[in-house]
Amino acid sequence: MLAKVKVPPEFKCNPFFFAQDVIVFQPPLLRGETHQQPAFIYDIVAKEEELPEAPWNSLEDCIPPLFIEWKNQEKILHEQFSIRKVTNAKEVITEWSGRFLSALFWINGRSIQGLTALEADIQKLTYKPVNTSERLLFLLKKPGMYHSFVQLSELYKELQKQYAIKRIRLKK
Repeated sequence: MLAKVKVPPEFKCNPFFFAQDVIVFQPPLLRGETHQQPAFIYDIVAKEEELPEAPWNSLEDCIPPLFIEWKNQEKILHEQFSIRKVTNAKEVITEWSGRFLSALFWINGRSIQGLTALEADIQKLTYKPVNTSERLLFLLKKPGMYHSFVQLSELYKELQKQYAIKRIRLKK
């Protein structure tokens, strides 16, 4: 059975949930299935209630599957762009940009508190790709463009490296 949650005002930011009032998702929110749920759903639900399986508390269960699923989606988008038959690039890039943002914050051990002060919040993070804020702003302005896809692909590659760095530092 599907569940609904109201989108808080601090998450209503273009292009995410600009005119949307609710998000529909499939409960329960399990940390190993983060890539199968809508972007930001864990962060939004965590504002209302305690999440027993919060992804930012168990990175090993949620980050690697997210990266694997992005690789699959990246191949599909690349093929579509190469034959110039991209029908839903804007929606897919926007969705995966949201998932990137969640993963970025989760790798830093926290949830996203909102999207309205995103640039300032990103600056405070320890593990992040170079110029993350500027690059994200670029791709979110025109998410259907090929250059936005390339930028998002590079951000994911760099985030994967930052995740590896964090894992190495935690093992020391």
